[in-house]
Amino acid sequence: MTMMIGTTELMTIAQAAELLGVSVITLQQQARKGVLGATKLGKQWVVTGDAVCTYREERKGKLGFASPSHPFHGKRPPRIYRLSDREIAIHEAGHAVVAHALGFAVGIVSMIPDEKGIAWCEIHPARGGYAKMFVSRRDGSLRRTTQEEQLTEVRRALDRDHCIVNLAGVVAEGIDNLQPGATPTYRLLSAGSDIEESIAIIQRGKSGSGWVPAIERAVTRAERILKKPAAWATVVAIADALQAHRELDAETVGAMLRDGCERSAIQRART
Repeated sequence: MTMMIGTTELMTIAQAAELLGVSVITLQQQARKGVLGATKLGKQWVVTGDAVCTYREERKGKLGFASPSHPFHGKRPPRIYRLSDREIAIHEAGHAVVAHALGFAVGIVSMIPDEKGIAWCEIHPARGGYAKMFVSRRDGSLRRTTQEEQLTEVRRALDRDHCIVNLAGVVAEGIDNLQPGATPTYRLLSAGSDIEESIAIIQRGKSGSGWVPAIERAVTRAERILKKPAAWATVVAIADALQAHRELDAETVGAMLRDGCERSAIQRART
């Protein structure tokens, strides 16, 4: 089953190969050469439905590689979507707001590129997490969980929240660019290190499979947080300040996040 993120359909190379009637190995080779517009996330190649349709049209009546007139013939398509200053500010503000909502401590938020040439948002776990002290046996009685089981549950919860924070930036971009009545479109394949780190976290905690639904759940959770009026107002306020000053210290960001929480509490009290 393919995955829908907003209006963008994502699928693995194996799913694309089945649709196109070619072998997985052939399609992997095409992806490496840039003939198929795919992106490698961790150990998995991912391709959009539009890229599969383009590939199919270009190779109709042909065998082997796409014709030299194909825009991706012999070269790899660009992987980085060039964000505007506004999109960068919204992206980093989205990280900050979701991190705060999930209990992380937010430090410096900056549009000034780091050593990797990217903007950044500093976050730290601010809580130890929670774990079940007892679990039910099949006979209905309770069993006390071991310390190892409790630590494992806490680590999983922190990993899950970290993935949500990682993807909050690209979700914030999609919400900010949303047209009235339209479905959000998220540029996950352009999220670079954010999505690669999320997939690595998910695969570390599992057998290596099942990262697609986990990414989908993380996107949905980030979207649910950011679409709350008070949360989005805070995103916009932080983004405006970022554009004006390029970098915000932890104290400034903390004050803006606390103001957002107060607005949210007032809104809940009025409903």
